[in-house]
Amino acid sequence: MEHRLGRLPAHTLIGTDSPGAEASWVVGITWWSAVVGGFQMSFVIAVPETIAAAATDLADLGSTIAGANAAAAANTTSLLAAGADEISAAIAALFGAHGRAYQAASAEAAAFHGRFVQALTTGGGRLCGRRGRRRDAAAQLDQRARPGRYRPSADR
Repeated sequence: MEHRLGRLPAHTLIGTDSPGAEASWVVGITWWSAVVGGFQMSFVIAVPETIAAAATDLADLGSTIAGANAAAAANTTSLLAAGADEISAAIAALFGAHGRAYQAASAEAAAFHGRFVQALTTGGGRLCGRRGRRRDAAAQLDQRARPGRYRPSADR
């Protein structure tokens, strides 16, 4: 049976390409690919703690961007005309319309950002919960085989 590890194309590679390595610099995900018995298989390892930290960082980033957009809203949506003529008024109205369009697009982006952070937080939490339950189940089987070695934690 042939076993060969290969690297994914650079544009799809997230994290590091070494199996078992923690990719803490990008959302805690490591990808690699292997050829096992003539079949190409891809593997993904996710580190829940790093995913949770990334979700917190993204939430902070969203708050910073929302604050900057709120501060810029008045200055970009209601412009004063540079002169008393109709051309200055038309240009001010045009730039004000662009400012309002930006604020609308920014609100949509903020809503998407919020949903993304929520999905990342929820997914990381579910991953932690599943791993904890599997670890506890495996440890309980081990406990039956070798009594006195494991006590499940109270928080699970």
